[in-house]
Amino acid sequence: MDYLAWTLRTILPISPWSFLPTRRVPDLDSQSVVVIGCDTGMGNALVKYLCQKLHMKRVYAGCFTEQGAKELESIAFRVFPIDVRDVQSCQRAADFIRSEDPGGLFAVVNIAGAM
Repeated sequence: MDYLAWTLRTILPISPWSFLPTRRVPDLDSQSVVVIGCDTGMGNALVKYLCQKLHMKRVYAGCFTEQGAKELESIAFRVFPIDVRDVQSCQRAADFIRSEDPGGLFAVVNIAGAM
């Protein structure tokens, strides 16, 4: 079992939010998701899970390094550079996403960490 599946299976069922009513997403193929912090670790695993296991077609991957971006280019819908410590980089990323998907997003997942 991969790390993301283990996390979703182990941690989420015992979280307080697991008792809230959820609405079903009718069509994952048409939903757009942005994941920021995809170079390694959980962000990388999440993009792969969304694209390969759930077969989502519109997953945007925000990467800090070129190496991380190259790994996800063949998997994600679009890969874009972002440095969460730089306001201008975040603005460029937001403008890019708005131009690519003016209809709006289903979710934004920020896993990028900065000290």
